[in-house]
Amino acid sequence: MTPEDAAPLLEQAKAYHQAGHAVMAFMLGFPATRLELCPEDGALGYDLPEDLVRLSVRNWLLITLAGHHAEIKFLGPKYATAMYETPARLAFDMIDILRAFEKRGIKSAGVSEHLRGKLGKMLAILFNEEAVWQTVQNTAETLNARSLLNAASLENLIPKDLARFADHCRDLSCEA
Repeated sequence: MTPEDAAPLLEQAKAYHQAGHAVMAFMLGFPATRLELCPEDGALGYDLPEDLVRLSVRNWLLITLAGHHAEIKFLGPKYATAMYETPARLAFDMIDILRAFEKRGIKSAGVSEHLRGKLGKMLAILFNEEAVWQTVQNTAETLNARSLLNAASLENLIPKDLARFADHCRDLSCEA
């Protein structure tokens, strides 16, 4: 596949990335208030509610890593086509996490390979649930069509009962 052939696929992958963040945020009880396909000035493509004090580091990481995981699941075997772009978006998300840690007064906080692996396994389980993946797909397709979704649009796209799948996260351990 040439880079020219891959361009539409990579554009769609961006929407899946943002949709992954939004769906996970809703599932964990922190519904996204905005989802944008191509934010300006390197801003995040999603906004969470202002009151994030209750958001645990673990859940923040799940929301952050969900974007990358949704993108990779969407690309599937075509992942090699995007091997330079998808890690760049993951790196951007991880930098955002480190900034969030600093705002909370957590200095020099890193995310170990082990923890990312455990959280990645949780995300794989969640995104293999048909209802969850269908919601990611619907959200991504709508985002591709509109480029920007507000809180009301997201509430219409992401069913409240999807939160039941977040129980999988509570049952899975990040321990070795």
